[in-house]
Amino acid sequence: MKKILISLFIFSIFFVGCSDSSTQNSNNVSTEKVKGYVSQKDFGDTWPLTVSGGRVECKRGIFAVFHYRNKIYALNGSAMSKGYKRIDPIWKDNPEIKGTKISIGILIDEAMKLCE
Repeated sequence: MKKILISLFIFSIFFVGCSDSSTQNSNNVSTEKVKGYVSQKDFGDTWPLTVSGGRVECKRGIFAVFHYRNKIYALNGSAMSKGYKRIDPIWKDNPEIKGTKISIGILIDEAMKLCE
C-alpha cells in the first residue's frame, strides 16, 4: 500500500508540472526539468494549442505525441494511425486563415528531437 501511495504521489507531481504554465508547481518541482516539457511561454505567438503547456514525447522513433492532463494526443500522422487521441480539441484555430489551425510543426520537431 505504501508503494502505491508513493507512486501516486510521484505521478501527481509529474502531471501537475506538465499542466502548469509556471516554472514551478505547487510542490516546488521545476517543470523545466521534466524531459520534453514545452509551454506557451517558450514559443510565444507560435504556440499552437489552447492549453498553456504539456510534455512532448517521441515513441519508437516515429510517433510524436503530446501529454496533457493524463491524456496522450497524436501530433503526427504516425501517432494518429497508432490510435492516439486526436489533438483537435486543444488545437488552436489560426485567426489569420479561417478554417485552418496554427501549425503544430514546432511541437512535432521538439518531440522528434527526443528520439535522436
